Amino acid sequence: MEPSFVVSRVLRDIADLTGLEGATKAQLTAAVSDAEAWLEDQVRVRRELFSQLEKTLAARDALEVRQLLTRVNATASHDRTADETTVADVAATYVAEQQQSYAEQLRAKAADRRDRLHLMPRAGALAPACASSPGTSRWRSSKSRSTSGGLMR
Repeated sequence: MEPSFVVSRVLRDIADLTGLEGATKAQLTAAVSDAEAWLEDQVRVRRELFSQLEKTLAARDALEVRQLLTRVNATASHDRTADETTVADVAATYVAEQQQSYAEQLRAKAADRRDRLHLMPRAGALAPACASSPGTSRWRSSKSRSTSGGLMR
């Protein structure tokens, strides 16, 4: 649950209390005043956060959009206005599209690398073909006889 939601709920509960007098009433009045100021500050921070997210979307900064969207979802997911919901939805779609595009780029690079590796001869792939040709085997056998001191017949 978001802190601002909890604070609002506690404020309503305090307002419903009756029969308070003296120091208790003064303490609760001060606490309510502080909580209301905190809530107003949270509204300002929330507006700034969504404004920053909207500007970052316009700049198409994928990393910053993802980071801000994470903050928005962590701190302002409750009681969004229609505009806030729209900005968050557009940001989520943008992040998903960027992730999809990046995944496609990685798949294309991997396929390109596989294709290039398949076209390159493998080490030792030519040796068996050369060794099995008749000229090569005679050359090897004649060379081995000449280096071993044997006579060629």
